[in-house]
Amino acid sequence: ERIEQAVAQRVAELKSELDTDSAEPERQRKKRALQAAEQRAQRVERARQKLAELEQEKAARAKTHPQEEAEKSEPKVSVSDPEARSMRLADGAVAPAWNVQVATANGFIIALTYSSQSEWVKNVLASGGCELKTRGKKYRLSAPNVVRDPTRRRFPIPVRVVLRIVGADEYMELSTR
Repeated sequence: ERIEQAVAQRVAELKSELDTDSAEPERQRKKRALQAAEQRAQRVERARQKLAELEQEKAARAKTHPQEEAEKSEPKVSVSDPEARSMRLADGAVAPAWNVQVATANGFIIALTYSSQSEWVKNVLASGGCELKTRGKKYRLSAPNVVRDPTRRRFPIPVRVVLRIVGADEYMELSTR
């Protein structure tokens, strides 16, 4: 709630400054700052909604699995990406669970950061497709194909660097057709 109030206050301040300042370059800068603040407010609201969903899921699951749910921590969401989840690693550390998705002319490519032997990859291959939700939109994907490419050329350069660091040289092609 504090974050929402601070974001709303900043949006109001920026709107006020934008209306009173006549200097064009400064006004443009303020306009961009206002847009950024409004986008942050939207992300905060999406995160709040997602948190409410997770709390409802936890409450429903607590009815059938009370012991397991009691041992879990309270649900959390990321303000920058409410859909992101955390995963517990073998050593007990917690890391964000995500895969890099890049849109292509006829679908998506998804970096296989945990290799093509991951269970989710096997499931997608076995079922012949999946549903991808990204940036608030759902895509029905089919024709999965795993590709090994040590050059990682289908990904943007910054992503290639990260994929090289983590040793990921496989990706899955999926079609929207």
